[in-house]
Amino acid sequence: MRLAQACGIETPEVRLIALGDNKSALAIKRFDTDGQAIFPLMSAASAIGYAEGEQIKKDYRYVAQALIRLSSRPQEDCLSLFKRLVLNVLIFNRDDHIFNQALLMKNGRWQLSPVYDVVCGEGNSRTHAMTIGEQGATGNLSNVLSAANSFGLNATHAKQVVDEVREVVSGWQEIAKVNGIETGDAQKIAWAIAHADALR
Repeated sequence: MRLAQACGIETPEVRLIALGDNKSALAIKRFDTDGQAIFPLMSAASAIGYAEGEQIKKDYRYVAQALIRLSSRPQEDCLSLFKRLVLNVLIFNRDDHIFNQALLMKNGRWQLSPVYDVVCGEGNSRTHAMTIGEQGATGNLSNVLSAANSFGLNATHAKQVVDEVREVVSGWQEIAKVNGIETGDAQKIAWAIAHADALR
């Protein structure tokens, strides 16, 4: 979550809580309420009209189209979704399914919700839960860039975003240390993040 925040992705307030016996829990502040009102939350599945079994619609590009159609800030949200895609590929977050993307309504207007349920090192496959681009669900640079136009990005801007996110992720060990992640725990996910050939 801190990596996402460092990448400029809207992230809810989070806190690591020590439980004792070398165990911790990640507390995430709810972003669908201000303590009084409850803000409507719509999964990306609902936004694109997904029905169980419709494999073709499990696609980042469909979500981007929904943002263009429904969001009150489509350009900003499509850029954020693209950053999330890049980050997911870089850290092997294969739990990036269509119910882990959502729109939040504030002041009567839909917008992309803060990121949530980011799982580093979810399996060792390059295949993601949703289609990315022309090469299907494979997480690599050419496939990510092939989808750029669907997010309203030209090739130059898309490559710039990839480079910016990759630069942040390259400093993941310092971010982990600052946020209280023990060296031993950090090493358990090092294989997922520190892969030099990622996104090529």
